[in-house]
Amino acid sequence: MMYIDNNDYFDFKAENELPEEHSQDKKICPHCGKPIPADSLFCLYCGEPLPAGKKNIWVTLLVILVLAAFIMWVVR
Repeated sequence: MMYIDNNDYFDFKAENELPEEHSQDKKICPHCGKPIPADSLFCLYCGEPLPAGKKNIWVTLLVILVLAAFIMWVVR
């Protein structure tokens, strides 16, 4: 018979602590409508990806600008 120590199991009381309770900045998931931390990339409840913010638009524009400058430099 194998001895099982009860300290080896997870504390299931912690499941009541949801991630949004610890986050100061919250937003609402556009797919399921539940509150999630503002810096989430995916909804913690439905798993759907969240839309990118303005930061990703600027990164995309910068990459396009750098690639265009490189192509113009190579072609000349």
